[in-house]
Amino acid sequence: MTIYILTIFAILILGLFTSVIFQSNKSKKIYAIIVFLLVYAISSLRSTSVGTDVPGYVSRFFIIKNMDFSDLFLHRFEPGYIVLNKLLSLFINNEQVFLAAIALIILTMIFIGIYKYSSIPSLSVYLFITMGFFAFTLSGFRQAIAMGIVFLSFTFLKEKKLLKFVVIILLASLFHKTALMFLLIYPFAYRKISLKYLTSAAILFMVLFFVRKPLLHFLTYTFWDEYSSMLVSSQSFTLLFVIFIVFISGLFFLKPVLKRNSQNIVLFNIILLAIFMQLFATESNNFSRITNYFYIYAILFIPEVLASIKDKNILSIGCIIVVCLTFVQFVWLTPGSQLSIVPYHFFWQ
Repeated sequence: MTIYILTIFAILILGLFTSVIFQSNKSKKIYAIIVFLLVYAISSLRSTSVGTDVPGYVSRFFIIKNMDFSDLFLHRFEPGYIVLNKLLSLFINNEQVFLAAIALIILTMIFIGIYKYSSIPSLSVYLFITMGFFAFTLSGFRQAIAMGIVFLSFTFLKEKKLLKFVVIILLASLFHKTALMFLLIYPFAYRKISLKYLTSAAILFMVLFFVRKPLLHFLTYTFWDEYSSMLVSSQSFTLLFVIFIVFISGLFFLKPVLKRNSQNIVLFNIILLAIFMQLFATESNNFSRITNYFYIYAILFIPEVLASIKDKNILSIGCIIVVCLTFVQFVWLTPGSQLSIVPYHFFWQ
């Protein structure tokens, strides 16, 4: 855990310098580059023992490398990931370089999204790590790439460019087909947050709570039969509660957030839909993968809420609460996580 904690503190200290002491855009760019390189180093220099799925991805990389092009799509992975592996294998013959290449692809998309969309980039990077998304990128390569692509779709979602939005989500599905679930957000993206809307959402939530198990079985066996063996009960109510608190806290600042930018309504609706996705995750750990496509937007939503607070004292208290709670969450949940990123080892150890 030491290397992760040191990284978290480095992000906070560097963020403090750039946002408080040095306030120029140039210094923020320098911050983004330094923090990217720091996070990228941790990801690319790790041993293959860091990340539950890493050994499997490495072995399959070399299998794909030695496959004929005519046999590529007989592999069970999605075609986008297979093609990517084959292209990388033309230049790479080393497992560590493979890990570095995958890390570069994933983190570049995430950091571009943060730099373009976040009101407080340093806080977004901090949340990216403390809320567990970075840990996920260290293990679930296919979905992490898909998640990065989905994250970049935010521009088209905000600008109501349906065709471009659908195309980029279809592209993400070539790496992990669960990304298609993010298409659900488009009809709801600009729905006004009203009492009637929230009441309807609450009633639907209660109905789905009681029918989620048979509905989940139907969806899984119909569309994702290969995951049917993973339909086991999970302890995901904690994350459901956390997402709920994030959304409710944001509602207290709905007006100032929308006053800053009316397009922020999209973030509210994404987080609301994340609650519904996580509801199904209480019956299947596998469904929590779908939640990630929605919940990663919390790293934009939370800074946007805090940036809307004009009172500096309340803003400071809010930042301290967010930083402390997410840090505690990270320290508490990471060691026992199924992602197995603890203990951390460098590849030479």
